[in-house]
Amino acid sequence: MEYFKGADFSGFWDEEDTDYSSESPSDELILRVEEELGYALPASYIELMKLRNGGAPLRSVYRYPTGTGEFTYVELLGILGIGYDSHYSLLGELGNPYQQKQGFPAWGVYIADTLVFDSIVMLDYRACGKQGEPAVVLVNLEEDCSVTPLANDFETFIRGLMTEDEMDDFEEAEEERVEKEAEQKRIEALGELNYFKGLDLMNFWEDNEYAKSEYQSEPFTDEFVREVEEELGYKLPGSYIELMKCRNGGIPLRCSHPTEPHAWSDTHITIEGILGIGREKPKSLLGSAGSKFRQDEQDFPAWGVCICDALTGVDEVAMLDYRDCGRAGEPEVVFVNKHEDFEITFVAENFESFIRGLITWEEAKALDELEEKKQARRAEKEPEDFWDKLDFWDETEQYGKIVDTIMEIPPKGRSFMEARKLGSALNKLGQYKKALEQLEAIEAEGINDPDWNYLMGDTCYYLDRFEEALSYFERVNSLEPGDEDVLESIEDCKREIDA
Repeated sequence: MEYFKGADFSGFWDEEDTDYSSESPSDELILRVEEELGYALPASYIELMKLRNGGAPLRSVYRYPTGTGEFTYVELLGILGIGYDSHYSLLGELGNPYQQKQGFPAWGVYIADTLVFDSIVMLDYRACGKQGEPAVVLVNLEEDCSVTPLANDFETFIRGLMTEDEMDDFEEAEEERVEKEAEQKRIEALGELNYFKGLDLMNFWEDNEYAKSEYQSEPFTDEFVREVEEELGYKLPGSYIELMKCRNGGIPLRCSHPTEPHAWSDTHITIEGILGIGREKPKSLLGSAGSKFRQDEQDFPAWGVCICDALTGVDEVAMLDYRDCGRAGEPEVVFVNKHEDFEITFVAENFESFIRGLITWEEAKALDELEEKKQARRAEKEPEDFWDKLDFWDETEQYGKIVDTIMEIPPKGRSFMEARKLGSALNKLGQYKKALEQLEAIEAEGINDPDWNYLMGDTCYYLDRFEEALSYFERVNSLEPGDEDVLESIEDCKREIDA
């Protein structure tokens, strides 16, 4: 084929249709029809008609622009074949002569019917002349034969036809593209982010109908934020507002967050979605299933704001906790379980940390599997050897036993390895000042040790001493170049220093 190379017409036509199809046209018949019509038919149309001379296409939907930046579509009933014998052939009983008597224009050739009454598809020869390559247009008789361009030529028109399912998929993809463009503009309009530098916000959210209908609210103004804060009784964190300005509520792709053990998990929580700043959507802060509803109707505590529904049930939410910081302060994020007498589990020190700490469902499952292995290890008999015992406690996260055991050794009697192990255990327990004190005491021996430098960097980082942390991580990289965790820690420090 000259025009439709690569095109698959095996499922193009409705094989049961008899209204539009005719016998395969001979070259002689084609010349006779062209002479009677007064126009040279496009070679691409003739090529298709030689494969099948007219019929009802299964790929019957054509999408085209309206001229206002939006798109609509036309659906075909059938494509006319070349001949006289079929009712719906070019010169059949209901073909071109009949349509012109109904008032359709004579400057072209009627080639297809549509589902819309008095609306047909025509080849338009006005610009190209009777022997040229005509455009394909839609003509509506009821609108004074209004003409809407569809395609520059017949081949383009045929290649653009879709099934209804393909059209639905295309529309969904196009809607998502438009939404993504709008989201990108909102992110760009924020300028330099204050909280979420380096976070790929364009690929943060899941796109589905449930998220749109339940969570995703319209963009908001600063005045509306103040109204919501006044009604809630709390000042919303700047990081939360910044994220909502990018997309106002939804379901994140990374929906789990590591935690200490609680009622339904030893390792993590899993949220369904993040509530937006709004009233209209059910799962917005002031929506019918939002924070006010949770507190007024389900007795969740009034000392904070419900910001996330849990995937595990209606009795669990993630909340902003204002008990220690006051109504205008920077709240922690906690997980509250109504079913367990409102059990409170710490999640993150602030909303930004919460968002940056989210992990995938697969990563959460891996945490569960690791915890199961640790619990199985804890059930084993402890080794007798001193160092085997310390390693066993480290692997099973019994850091307190490590601290107690090594602290029994007088400081002057501890080896470098024992002192470093002590610093590591204190670090893992979150006792960063004590860890730093122990590690600094062995600086002379540790200065060229990668593990000591890494521990110093990690400890300084959690004490917000980012420049010192950076120097230690960079030293680790100079001693053992290329470690991904070290390189990531270096970038984390730089980001905090620039903030």
